Amino acid sequence: MPLKKIKSMLQEVIGLYACSIGDASIERAIHHRMQALDIPVSGVRGETEYLLRIRNDRKEFDELIEEVVVPETWFFRNVFPFEALASYLPGLKQKQPGDVAAELKILSLPCSTGEEPYSIAMVMMEKNIAIGKFSIDALDVSQRAIRKAKRAIYGQHSFREEYRGLRDKYFQRARTGYILSSEVKKKVKFARANVVADNFDQSQAKYDVIFCRNLLIYFDRPTQACVLKKLHRMLKPEGVLCVGHAEAAQVTKDYFLPLDISMAFAFSKVSENSRMVSEAHSATKKAALNNAKTLNTLESTLHNLVSLVKKDQAIGHRLSRNKVQTKALAENHHKMRKNTPKTKEKNRNIVQKKECSEEASSLEKIPGYLELGRLSDATTQCEAYLKKNPESSDAYYYLGLISHQEGRSSAAESLLKKALYLDAGHHLAMGLLALLAEERNDARQAEDYRRRQKRAISRNSSADR
Repeated sequence: MPLKKIKSMLQEVIGLYACSIGDASIERAIHHRMQALDIPVSGVRGETEYLLRIRNDRKEFDELIEEVVVPETWFFRNVFPFEALASYLPGLKQKQPGDVAAELKILSLPCSTGEEPYSIAMVMMEKNIAIGKFSIDALDVSQRAIRKAKRAIYGQHSFREEYRGLRDKYFQRARTGYILSSEVKKKVKFARANVVADNFDQSQAKYDVIFCRNLLIYFDRPTQACVLKKLHRMLKPEGVLCVGHAEAAQVTKDYFLPLDISMAFAFSKVSENSRMVSEAHSATKKAALNNAKTLNTLESTLHNLVSLVKKDQAIGHRLSRNKVQTKALAENHHKMRKNTPKTKEKNRNIVQKKECSEEASSLEKIPGYLELGRLSDATTQCEAYLKKNPESSDAYYYLGLISHQEGRSSAAESLLKKALYLDAGHHLAMGLLALLAEERNDARQAEDYRRRQKRAISRNSSADR
């Protein structure tokens, strides 16, 4: 019970949805802080003591936030949005009324340890956008991350993607790491901020572009909707929002429209007038429907009864079909990917021959476990694999598949989005996300995932030729 209350506090204050990173990850962070304070980890008594501690000590609650917010970023990560918007922004600037020389304002949220906002600055400077013509605000809930970002000294791990030799151009190699040039540093202003706070958007400036990539995946749906409304208010007319590839389906057309910029996952702001007209139209339509229902009460009642019967039949049919589809996903997973077993017999042999075989990795065993119905063993293998390979999209996909089979749709969706976060082309994760969307009758999102899955499969097929 105390652990549940602590998780609720984290969700209330910073919006962190436990299913997005897993209960086990949050509990490990809590226990780590308890150990640091010499509070007994085992038992409800120690957890209750820690709950009281964070309720009365804001500094300790901030330490817990630092523990659960683990930065995972690098320079030029998915460079397409940076490049595309560097080309798009000059045109946007010319549309601004008044002074055409006005400074372009960009927001990076969350900025983590600084790799994203500094990447934006370097790419824009390379695109010959005058240095004095743009500025970048960078915000994050983690004070520790902000301190590291301001220091601007990075290790090799922050350069997992090479981009046009910019590391050699803008960084100086030193014994402590790679030191960023002051020319880039002065373009970015860092500050701590919590996007979930009620007053977050009230004091913020208006921006031409907002990068908010891989933040929404850590929120539940109501929090996602609330944050998107805030970002909409913070954008200038015709401003642009960039999100992560796993979050594009969450951006509502009421507030944003997709831009035709390949792989950028960019959206333009819908004007307030257009949105109000749309809402007025919806309200008029709703009123007309309500009037129609009032005039046709008996007919509507009969229709609803018939619809309920049909809906029950359809749900039963869909649940039956989904079980078959979910099983098919597990059985066919390795047929759709390279260097994996192609038949059930090979999968079963991996499990039955030698479960601790050094030749078969944890992930290779999982299809066999799934076919045997050993979901607990499959979960254990996935979690063990993730400890050594924390960026494995396949492991998160399998955990999502297992959660779906266990009937935990919300957890399944969060895990599958994590798989997409790590691998934008994971078409199996897209397929299962489409199935989950269909189960909750979200046809638009299901269609979007199906369309993206088709493109991903096509790209993979082209690459294999």
